[in-house]
Amino acid sequence: VFEAHPELSFATWAGRALRHGKKSPDGRLEREALVDALFGREVREAQRARFARRDVRDDDLLDAFALLWTAGRRARGEAVQRPEAPPLDTRGLRMEIWA
Repeated sequence: VFEAHPELSFATWAGRALRHGKKSPDGRLEREALVDALFGREVREAQRARFARRDVRDDDLLDAFALLWTAGRRARGEAVQRPEAPPLDTRGLRMEIWA
């Protein structure tokens, strides 16, 4: 089990912080461009069609793709750990996040 965060994933994926908030129209387009370039627009649209918008919002679906991207990178040994030398919590677990 490892922790990831969609916004860190998207920033790492893009090579920079994204310019627009995820709930704005420009933010949605910015994130869709990354998802579509890797997974394909058809794949994103097929997943969108599986869920009612009242149950799964567009930004939640895009977040899921970002975490899928990170999981793939982690499985291939390509993901980056933040911070590089994570501190430990009171149970001795590393406090880290991956992208």
